Amino acid sequence: MKKNFAKILALVLIIATCGVVLAACVPGDPAKAEANLKEAGYTVAKIEADTPILGLTIKAIDGCVAAVNGTKLDTEDAVMIYYFEDAASAKAYYKELKEQWDKADKEDKEGYKIGKSGNAVYSGTKDGVKACG
Repeated sequence: MKKNFAKILALVLIIATCGVVLAACVPGDPAKAEANLKEAGYTVAKIEADTPILGLTIKAIDGCVAAVNGTKLDTEDAVMIYYFEDAASAKAYYKELKEQWDKADKEDKEGYKIGKSGNAVYSGTKDGVKACG
């Protein structure tokens, strides 16, 4: 009986862990993130690396090839996802972002999250991040 209970408990923990991991992931494709956010009612802007905005491009972030921004004005939810050419570039940018995040006041971080998923680095409200996945 104890062996069966241990097996069931282990299975439940594995399923719960997978659910948390999958819920935290953003799509690896900017077009998919854009579509998911639009479907969730967000206003979305997808920017390619060489698209000039006010004379600047996102190429200023080393290795960044695209960005997706989603905003839901009626709820103030938002998310920003930067897509990189490789995992090393994403990791380097995430390290910089995490350093800034760690220095921020606890109150400023409430309701927000940052993270890295594959070649993407994201930040935004918890609901905004969830909507893009």
